[in-house]
Amino acid sequence: MEPRNYESGASESAPLAPETPSLGYPTGGNPGTGTAATKPGPFWFHKIGESLRQIIVAAGLTPSDSNLALVVTAIITLIKNEILGGSLQSWQNVAASRALGVTYTNTTGRAILVNVTATVSNASGYATFRVNGVDVNRIVSNNDILTSGQTIDASCQVIVPNGSTYSVTTNGSINIRHWSELR
Repeated sequence: MEPRNYESGASESAPLAPETPSLGYPTGGNPGTGTAATKPGPFWFHKIGESLRQIIVAAGLTPSDSNLALVVTAIITLIKNEILGGSLQSWQNVAASRALGVTYTNTTGRAILVNVTATVSNASGYATFRVNGVDVNRIVSNNDILTSGQTIDASCQVIVPNGSTYSVTTNGSINIRHWSELR
């Protein structure tokens, strides 16, 4: 959409705000009581149109009357750029490039979610997830839950802010099965 295109009667300059605006909510008027209908006026149309145009331009798009979905496209683009760092994140299996006890740095430009799944047996074991050297999550085996010889998979998830370091360590009694990152 291009809010500066009109069928006729457009001015070369923006309209001025009314000196004494009518504040409140619009009404259709009431002829029986002599109440006039609300008149938006040229400044009202200007401020709504320019607000929508700024959304389009801020997203790097060109206003155009041939695309009435520009505002929606612009909002989605702005969300992707501001919140998701420019693209939609997807799960990636990074197990082949990750090792226990190694410290990694999130250099993606945005926060990531890391999911680690471990095989837990009835042995006393644990896997500790650290972010910036702080223990933030742990997978712990529990002899009270598992019977002899039984194993289960257990997972922990951690959000790693952009620029932060992260690592997973174990006491050797737990085996890491999966390491995935939402990047």
